[in-house]
Amino acid sequence: MTKWQRAALLAGIGYSFAGIVFAIPRTHSQFWRLASWGMSGVVLSWHIAYERFRLRNPPLTAAWHAAIGAAIGGFGLAAGANINSMIVARPSPNLRMLRLSLAIWPVVLAIPSFLVALVLSVILARKRD
Repeated sequence: MTKWQRAALLAGIGYSFAGIVFAIPRTHSQFWRLASWGMSGVVLSWHIAYERFRLRNPPLTAAWHAAIGAAIGGFGLAAGANINSMIVARPSPNLRMLRLSLAIWPVVLAIPSFLVALVLSVILARKRD
């Protein structure tokens, strides 16, 4: 496994961790949702910085790798939702949608992550030059 693949996997685990663990508390759910978004922003920032400064990848490559990390995180979140639906006593009425989320969430999260990472990578590349 290459360095960028390890970084994408680590970022994906970070996204999944933030989404699943911060959803556990039943009180103050809006705060925990915002905390999850904040942690995901930190993970994305770290991933972009790692790609640009440590691996010295060009902006397009760095954005692609960051999008892969977000897609891994999206799959982890969807898998967590599917597992949760199996554990909960009452069956989900949207079982089909839960199964589809395994394919949809990675794409839905990768596209905006790619765009944000591309913009930030270009900015970092211009500041560096």
